[in-house]
This record gives sequence, C-alpha cells and structure tokens, in this order.
Amino acid sequence: MEWINLLAILLSPVVAVSITLWYQKRAETIKTKKNLFFVLMKYRRSINIPLEYVEALNSIDVVFQNQKEITGLWAQYCDNLHSKQADLEKRGHLQIDLLSAIAKHLGYERLKQTQIDRYYEPQLYQSQQARQQEISDELLRTLKASENYGTPRKEDDSKKG
Repeated sequence: MEWINLLAILLSPVVAVSITLWYQKRAETIKTKKNLFFVLMKYRRSINIPLEYVEALNSIDVVFQNQKEITGLWAQYCDNLHSKQADLEKRGHLQIDLLSAIAKHLGYERLKQTQIDRYYEPQLYQSQQARQQEISDELLRTLKASENYGTPRKEDDSKKG
C-alpha cells in the first residue's frame, strides 16, 4: 500500500502539469481560431482589402488543418479569388459558406448565414472610394497620354562634358 501512495505522490505533479499544459494549448488554439474568424468577419465586405484580411485567409490551412470541411471551403473560395473570370455572386456565396462553417466549428451555432451576409458600410466610405478611383483613373489616363509616359528620360546633352 505504501508504494501506491509513493507512486501517487510522484505522479500527481506530472499529471497536474500535463493537464495544465494541455489546457493552455487548447485555449491558445481556440483563441487563434476566434481571432482569425473575427478578422474575416470584420473585413468580409470591405472595398479596400487590408493586409490583415489577406493574412487571415492565408492562415486558414494551418489554423484549421484538422477541419476538412473548412479547408475544403477555403480551397473553393481561394480558387474563385484566383479565377480570371470572377463570378462575384458565387464568390459571395463561397465566402458566406466558409464563414458559416467556421462559426459552426467555433460554437456560434445560432449565427445564421443571413447575419453573416449583413454588413454596414457608411455611404461616405463608398463615395470616397468612388472619388479615389476617379482620381486614379484620370491620373493614369493623363500619364498615358503624355509624351514621356513609359519611356526613360534622356540625359541632358549640356551636362555632358
């Protein structure tokens, strides 16, 4: 009976530390998944796609490596993003399916696809984006119409000595 007590005394700290480390790893994994999901939700309909969103998309295969449904949906969405003939309606559906699968995996069972699809963007942002695009297009048109666009500058003959 004494050896059982001795074994329990020796193994108790090992078991306790192992459980603590397992729990911390699990909590960190869940936190990483939730942070990725929140970034994807935050920028899901943004006109200007921030780097943080791109990085989150590119992390899906690692963060959700054991969830084949999610990585499969990400692969479909990624293929659509790379498509030369963009089907924007299909892209939107694929994005919603991906976000919905991640939400379900994280325990957000009552989050509906209609809620994921709902997104607020002030009219001011849309107007600023349209104005910025007009300025950019006009600048490019002006530069292309100028004589020196796309040709290297010639050295000034008077400076040659």
